[in-house]
Amino acid sequence: MTEQTEQSTPRPAAVPVDFTAVLAAMQDQIDDLTSVVEAHARRLDELDGQAKARKV
Repeated sequence: MTEQTEQSTPRPAAVPVDFTAVLAAMQDQIDDLTSVVEAHARRLDELDGQAKARKV
């Protein structure tokens, strides 16, 4: 008969977390992504304008 062994997930060491720094880093990432999306939107508008100009 086999014995059941108890497996436990190791817990990370208790390290203080600087939530303000985490939130600031996340905000930086959001700002970077927002900039990329806005740049893509501008480029798509430019391409759309060029395509419409060719049709006329």
